[in-house]
Amino acid sequence: MKRKLFEHHLFLQPRKGARQSRTQTRTHEAHRPLDMTAPTKRDGEQVQRNRFTRRTLLLGASGMGLFGLLASKLYNLQNIEGRKYKSLAEDNRITTRFLPPVRGKIYDRNHMLIATNAQNLRVLIIPERAKNVARSLSLLGQVIKISDRQKRRVLKTARRQNPQFPILVADNILWGQFARINVLGERIPGIIGDISWKRRYELGEEFAHILGHLGQPSSFQLTSQPALHLPGALVGVAGVEQGFESALHGMPGRRELEVNARGQSQRVISETPAQSGKDIILTIDHVLQQRILKRLSPYRRAAVVAIEVNSGDIVAMCSTPSFDPNILTPPIDKNEWKNLLKTRDQPLEDKATRGQYPPGSTFKMVTALAGLEAGIITARTRFKCPGYMQWHKQRYNCWKHSGHGSVQLHKALKQSCDVFFYETARKIGIHRLAAMARKLGLGEVYDCGLPGQKPGIVPDPDWKQLEKRRIWFRGETVLAAIGQGYVLATPLQLAVMTARLATGRKILPRIAYEKGKELRTVAPLLGLSKKSLKLIHKGMSGVINEQDGTATGAALGWPGLQMAGKTGTSQVRGNRWKNRHGKQLDWQYRDHALFVAFAPVKNPRYAVSVIVEHGKSGGKVAGPVARDIMKMLLIRDPAHQVSSINSDHSSSIGSALETGTKNQKEL
Repeated sequence: MKRKLFEHHLFLQPRKGARQSRTQTRTHEAHRPLDMTAPTKRDGEQVQRNRFTRRTLLLGASGMGLFGLLASKLYNLQNIEGRKYKSLAEDNRITTRFLPPVRGKIYDRNHMLIATNAQNLRVLIIPERAKNVARSLSLLGQVIKISDRQKRRVLKTARRQNPQFPILVADNILWGQFARINVLGERIPGIIGDISWKRRYELGEEFAHILGHLGQPSSFQLTSQPALHLPGALVGVAGVEQGFESALHGMPGRRELEVNARGQSQRVISETPAQSGKDIILTIDHVLQQRILKRLSPYRRAAVVAIEVNSGDIVAMCSTPSFDPNILTPPIDKNEWKNLLKTRDQPLEDKATRGQYPPGSTFKMVTALAGLEAGIITARTRFKCPGYMQWHKQRYNCWKHSGHGSVQLHKALKQSCDVFFYETARKIGIHRLAAMARKLGLGEVYDCGLPGQKPGIVPDPDWKQLEKRRIWFRGETVLAAIGQGYVLATPLQLAVMTARLATGRKILPRIAYEKGKELRTVAPLLGLSKKSLKLIHKGMSGVINEQDGTATGAALGWPGLQMAGKTGTSQVRGNRWKNRHGKQLDWQYRDHALFVAFAPVKNPRYAVSVIVEHGKSGGKVAGPVARDIMKMLLIRDPAHQVSSINSDHSSSIGSALETGTKNQKEL
């Protein structure tokens, strides 16, 4: 009885730690089945095992989850992002250096070396490897002298460009300095000793305007051509260097190096050599170039262009004064650059292609040919020249105030009668005159590898309306007929005009070509009448070879060989109120002296244009210059045009031409 009461008492006791209200307790007791059996030890162990199993499963599941996450991450690193991290790891071990190409050489027509490359020792810095560029420059300053200006330039460039690109610190360093940099370079982070090539011009002043020079690439070139980011990369900025830049520059190479943690090279992994630029052959004869410049030396400002009339090859093109392009290869000395800019006669300007001058009477062949082709005039057409032409209350004077009397075409060309060409232009009109000028090559920029050419001006009503916003006056047609007014031409254009007159073909000038790609084509005909061209040739021959011509002093003086030409004296703006004859005129107010010519008259070989700025007289100054140049051309002509000339006479002429005209007085 006592045992049953004890068991009943245990059954009614709540579990330890349980929190139950009285109501919950009564409800629980009311519905709980009576179990009078006491818990055993085995039941407790079972409960403990169940608890352990649940914890084990939870720990296992957590472990499997973590393992799966780790496996997923490893898979992502190895397969998905493996290439990325591999590349980053390789960058810590492998570095790429670009190899600058060697610029192509330039030769003259006789394969004389004109522009070549000299070895240039320099030092570079790679900002990414230097980390602290300023500190590396400071350490480098203990090995070579680095100016504050150089440091500022390097630091400025390092802030702007990709840190992987090397920056030029200094070039033209001595071999001893270069060796020390290579030995001590591992102590200066980011510093590299490098060998490149620097442009060198063998005949600098003689070819300065033809070749141009090298300079820093423009921002557009850097954007379009990433290879130009190489330190010290230069491009042509004028002349043939710029015109043939794509052929001369070449292609850079690549070298992959294995480096250690300090950036020191351990071994070459792979290398793609740079492709050198192509060599260029000029059509210029360096001997003629030197002799012509010597002949022009008495004059302050002058220009000459000589062309083979059949091929269009420019055999000489001179502009004086000249300069040495070697001093313009970067880095440029500031003082020398300022001196060139301040020089009063502008040596940097290529007067042969960029000088624009009123052609004066050298334009009269254009007017005559336009009249002949239009049927307005013939060889027998006569005009009376009393020394002027009166038209619409306006008086247009002839250069000869007493007049030329009754004038036909031959006499008009020979004596340069202005009135004859006034009358011709009045009848043909400005449109036909301008069309003939363009057909003969005026107002044109030639695609011959010479950038920066000026186009000159061939005026007409449309041009004036566009440029001046004014209507065309009939009197301006009269002025254009004698190469004045708005008409402008360059010496190159006048030489091309003369070559086209000599051949009747559309001669195009050529100054250079890639080595191994010499192409020659026969120029097409201009569609001009042979009879008209013959009349022009006869008139130009009379200028020199007949007693009453305006340039009898320009005769070659060789039996069997004659030169045809035309004088030109163009008025300079601003001198019309001054004494045009006078010796009192300052140099800058004097007229320009021009002369164009071709020779021989039969079977022409060469055409020449000469301009002496402020030379006063085309017949007295430019004519003799053209004569001497034509003699040089014919003496060196491979066709041996002067083989019949007495050898002693020929050699004496050559000697005189080589030394120049000693008694020529400077204007």
